[in-house]
Amino acid sequence: MQTPERCNCGSQDCPSCYPSSYKNPEVSDADRDGAIKQIIDDLFAYGRYPENGRIEFDLSEFLADHWGEQDLARFAVTVFGGNNERIIDAMATMRERAEIILRRELEDLDITDELAQEIANDRGQE
Repeated sequence: MQTPERCNCGSQDCPSCYPSSYKNPEVSDADRDGAIKQIIDDLFAYGRYPENGRIEFDLSEFLADHWGEQDLARFAVTVFGGNNERIIDAMATMRERAEIILRRELEDLDITDELAQEIANDRGQE
């Protein structure tokens, strides 16, 4: 098995040549907002975050803990009614409510901090 080639550029801010002196770029509010948006998009698309690998956030468990049975029952009744227009309206309302609750929850989670740092690192490499 081959080992990856060292950079050897010699720059003191190169994380490959001087890993102990490398400092991650500071995370901005835009990085945090971008991380929250990306996590929410993944949750709505896949029902979990991250899409692959070990689940760090499960949307169905979260909603089961944060929504009352009555809210979910009302949505089920709307779906059972079969009126597509009402179903679409109910879905939009539920999605908006979920996004508000998720934003509040994600602000204080490590997964948000980690993704925000990755976004800041990517921004710093541009």
